[in-house]
Amino acid sequence: MWLRLASSEDKAKLLEIASKLRNMGAKVELRELVEWEEDEQFVLKGKISELKKLPSAEKWIYEIEKWERRVKIIKEILKDQEIKYEDFLERFLKSEDPESYESAKKFLNGDLNIEEFVSSAEDAIKIKILLDELNFFLLRNGFEIGEFIKGSIPEDPEIMISLAEPTEGSTKLLTIDFFPVWELNVDVLSLLGEEVDNKELGSLLSVISNILLNVENIEDLDKLRELSSGVIDGSNEEILISCEEIFDLIVKSLEKSGIVRVSGKKIKLRKRQW
Repeated sequence: MWLRLASSEDKAKLLEIASKLRNMGAKVELRELVEWEEDEQFVLKGKISELKKLPSAEKWIYEIEKWERRVKIIKEILKDQEIKYEDFLERFLKSEDPESYESAKKFLNGDLNIEEFVSSAEDAIKIKILLDELNFFLLRNGFEIGEFIKGSIPEDPEIMISLAEPTEGSTKLLTIDFFPVWELNVDVLSLLGEEVDNKELGSLLSVISNILLNVENIEDLDKLRELSSGVIDGSNEEILISCEEIFDLIVKSLEKSGIVRVSGKKIKLRKRQW
C-alpha cells in the first residue's frame, strides 16, 4: 500500500528522505509531476501612443510613464549583444526595482529574520507581478524567449497596465504558470515492524500494526474496522488517527502481500512478515 509521503519543488530534500527510508528497507518511489498555478487579473493594454489618447489617459499617466522608463531600461540592456534571458531578467529587476529585488531574493532563499518576513513576502509578490507584465510585454512585441532573448523593441511598443478592478476598455488576463514538482511515495507495508520518525507514516503503521495484532482475536472485518481509528500518545502531543475510509484498502493490501486471508466477512492471518 503506497502512501504519498511528501511533495516538493526541492528534489534534493526528497532524495535525502528517500535515502533514509531505503536504508531502513522501505520501498520508495520518486515521481516528477507538473503542477500549475492560475492567476486572474484585469489589464489595460495597447500601444503607448494609443493609451495616451484615451479619455482616461490622465488616470493612467503614471503607469504609462513607468513603462516608457522600462522601455529605456530594456533598450539599454539589449543594445550591446545577445544576452541570456536569466541575465536579462536580473539586470532588468535590479534597474527597475533594486530594493524589492534584493528583498525578494532573501525571501525566496529563506534568508530572513522574522521582522523582515512580511515585507519581503510583499516584495516577492511585487516581483511576480512585475515579471508577468514584463513577459507579456516581450511576447506581445515579438521577442523570442529561450536560453537567450532575441528581438528588438518596436517604435511604438504595446504595453500592459495591471488594474485593481475592471474599467472601461480593460480585459481579463489569465496567467497559468506550469512548474515541476516531485512526489515521494513509500510502500507502507515494507516498513512494518520498523520505528519511523515521520508522524504521518508512523501513525499509519501504528494503525496497521494494531489491526494485525488483533486479527487472531477479532476475525470479523466489521469489528476490526473499529480499530482503524484511535489516539496515539506522543511525548508532547496526542494524535487522533482516522483510517476508516482506507480500511478496505489496508485489508486488500495485506491480503495481496500474503499477510492475511479474507473470506467474505472473515479475515485470518496467513503468515507473519512484520
